Amino acid sequence: MSMTLSRLASSKDGNIAVAAAVCAPLILYCLALGVDYGMMTLQQRRLQQLSDIGAIVAASDINNAAANLVANFQKNGLNVAVKTGAGYTTPSGSQLLSNQQLSQFDAVVQYTPGVYAADPSIPSGQRFIAGSQPYDAVKVAVQQKAELTFAATFATPPTLSAVGTASAAKIAAFSVGSRLASINGGVLNALLGSLLGTTVSLKAADYDALLSTDVDLLSFLDLLATNLNL
Repeated sequence: MSMTLSRLASSKDGNIAVAAAVCAPLILYCLALGVDYGMMTLQQRRLQQLSDIGAIVAASDINNAAANLVANFQKNGLNVAVKTGAGYTTPSGSQLLSNQQLSQFDAVVQYTPGVYAADPSIPSGQRFIAGSQPYDAVKVAVQQKAELTFAATFATPPTLSAVGTASAAKIAAFSVGSRLASINGGVLNALLGSLLGTTVSLKAADYDALLSTDVDLLSFLDLLATNLNL
């Protein structure tokens, strides 16, 4: 018996199998973390895209920003609660929600109206001035729990966040005589309408008289410059 035990103690047969068995849990753990990290990276990227689009939607109609944000996120497959001064705006309407009740939503959104100074001399992080009026810009912050597949069994999912800022430029337009095109219905309406919360479309030509229109562009622009003092 003693000789047998001594032989087993000094034997090196199967040491690779033993080492592999001991290291297998660590290898599987690292693989699981790699998969979850990759999924969180994709989730963070999508969250940033949604916050940027949400900022554009909110800036296009600041007075109805909360309702427009809820509708926009719903179209992108997320059930969200938008924080307002009176509570939260949800697909079911305005509600007062506790932290526990907020867990039923896919994400929590907070928007801040303000003014955006489009000045290259100002650092990009300081161009948005929160609360300053008249409002022409909105900052949208989105928070969402990370979706863990393997690590959820031994770790608490972290909270991911993304911030997007957009400003609305006020532009005046004019037309002289026949117009080359007017915005009235079509595919453009479906695209820009969903992004900006408005209704637009495109007609190829406004009037048949366009065919016989002749505009001296240079003299017209000179006249415009004189009238508007540009």
